[in-house]
Amino acid sequence: MQKRNPYSISFGRIPHQYISRSLLIEDLIDTLNSDPVEEQAFKLTGVRGTGKTVTLTAIERELKDDNQWIIVDLKSNSDISKELVANLYGEVPFLTSFIDANR
Repeated sequence: MQKRNPYSISFGRIPHQYISRSLLIEDLIDTLNSDPVEEQAFKLTGVRGTGKTVTLTAIERELKDDNQWIIVDLKSNSDISKELVANLYGEVPFLTSFIDANR
């Protein structure tokens, strides 16, 4: 018996409707940039291979060009809090007044 590829896209059934990734990305970015901001957190879910990481990478690329956003790449296998503070410390100059880097 041949092993199935766990990364192959298989919905089990053909979906009745597909959501365009570009529309989803545009909608998320518009929501994040809206004034006043109505949503401050999003959760992308889905089975493996459905494009969650690709979507987040596209959003990151779009927001990286905007100076109002700070993009921080965190690794899931690290101390996320310390990594976040270290990245922000290097990216946001005024934080050095509030954070003691020697602690």
